[in-house]
Amino acid sequence: VFKGAIDLDPTAGEFLRTGSTTGDNSFITKLDESGQFQWATTFVAGPDSSVNVQDIALASDGSIVAIGRHQGQVTVDAPSNTAGGIPGAVTPRIFFSRLSSDGQLSQIVSNDWQSSLQMRITSTGENFFVVANGTSSFVIDEETTIGSPTGGPFFAFLELSSNLDVISATGANGLNVNLHANSP
Repeated sequence: VFKGAIDLDPTAGEFLRTGSTTGDNSFITKLDESGQFQWATTFVAGPDSSVNVQDIALASDGSIVAIGRHQGQVTVDAPSNTAGGIPGAVTPRIFFSRLSSDGQLSQIVSNDWQSSLQMRITSTGENFFVVANGTSSFVIDEETTIGSPTGGPFFAFLELSSNLDVISATGANGLNVNLHANSP
């Protein structure tokens, strides 16, 4: 997470990007096996907005799937300065995005959710599995909501297709755990 200007190249080179100075911005950086900078993609918050990439998974085709949350407009600034993004949203939302192996945005999907949420993702071949923890509710689609509309804790498991569509979702109300990313 960063605010304002940042150099995303940890080596002697420079890869400068500028994000919102008031909201949180996020980035994904790729280094090669020897630690040399390859590319970076930024998720830049719009005015009165914020974005937080919470976890990433490597797909079988070499692309990267990132999950996170945002409120307001987000612009995804890829290495070649091509931009895509997410329209503004008044309430917090989660997003699933796919970057090609060279960091270009190829897909982004945004879904409703309410209140706080922690998420982790893993890949098993073609599909992805997401574990989500939060309070209140997580809206999958018009027919599927996991959680408690009255604000209690919930825990959810989602299976996503290779196209980032929700294949299945299940959850439990009244269960709240702390999710931690695995260290490499």
